[in-house]
Amino acid sequence: MNRLIIAGSPRVVGRTGALANLLFETNIEECPEDELALVPVSEVNVGGCTGCGYCEQWAAAVLAGEALTPAQEAPEAADAADQEAAGPQEFARCAQQDDMPDVYELLDAAEELTIVSPVYFAGPPAQLKALLDRLQPYYCLNVAGGAGAGMPKRPAVLHVVGEGGDPYGFDALVTCVASAIACAGFRLETVYDWVGKIDAEGEILEEAAVFEVENGAEEPAQPAEVQDFSQPEAPAARPQLRFDDPQVQQRGKASAEAGKRPTSSGKTQKRQTKGGAQTNNRNKRKENANRRTGTNKGPQGGGAAGKGGKGAGPKNAKAGKNRGN
Repeated sequence: MNRLIIAGSPRVVGRTGALANLLFETNIEECPEDELALVPVSEVNVGGCTGCGYCEQWAAAVLAGEALTPAQEAPEAADAADQEAAGPQEFARCAQQDDMPDVYELLDAAEELTIVSPVYFAGPPAQLKALLDRLQPYYCLNVAGGAGAGMPKRPAVLHVVGEGGDPYGFDALVTCVASAIACAGFRLETVYDWVGKIDAEGEILEEAAVFEVENGAEEPAQPAEVQDFSQPEAPAARPQLRFDDPQVQQRGKASAEAGKRPTSSGKTQKRQTKGGAQTNNRNKRKENANRRTGTNKGPQGGGAAGKGGKGAGPKNAKAGKNRGN
């Protein structure tokens, strides 16, 4: 028998890696005649699906007899330009050039699939989800294209690993895995619940709970107590301001008066947050001094010497005043 194990953790070592390695070694010992492959997502380069639609064109070409079927397809993904130049027979299943063609080849050859995955917020980690999303070519061919209709499904099992404590369980993980691998011709039959049963060093503390999956539905692990968010809690009461309170009115008047400052012209203006009234007064004093000395250099500005204090000096002084505001 040809078997494939996919380890879905982004970590090389840990609970998932330890269990996947144990399953791999056990299979070798108990079934030495079987072909066995282990694919850790932590050690393969698989990018997320970009939704480019290339696999839809590939599936259409296969259904029209213009491209290789998955069983005939070469494992190497050719460059898109090379594919176009060579003709439709060179189509790969995905436009991306990474390690996914090797995974496709192993999936096509596998007679039994095992997935070992940690639980990330009730679902799969991003790296495993990327691999599952890249099964889209199988969907385009077998489901949307109808090529998989009536074909028998190969068995698959899921080992769920986690520290525990999430009240939402792992229903989303089971559903996501079952949905994706079904497109590739597998049927999720059994779920092994190792949550809280393997320590951080990978040591098994107790045996997994085993659940059979029927018709794509998963019976185990119902969340213990899930908070009901349909009726949000009323916010805590906040103190109400009473504007008819004389003390509140007096504080409001004091704040309003503090926000105003008298200027040299006797008018009032709001307090400046940048530069301030003092900067404006300094600019005016420098401008007057420039006029008396006949220089054209205004505050924060430069220029050539003018005649009789006229010229660029007042203009620069005005620019300096604007910067002060």
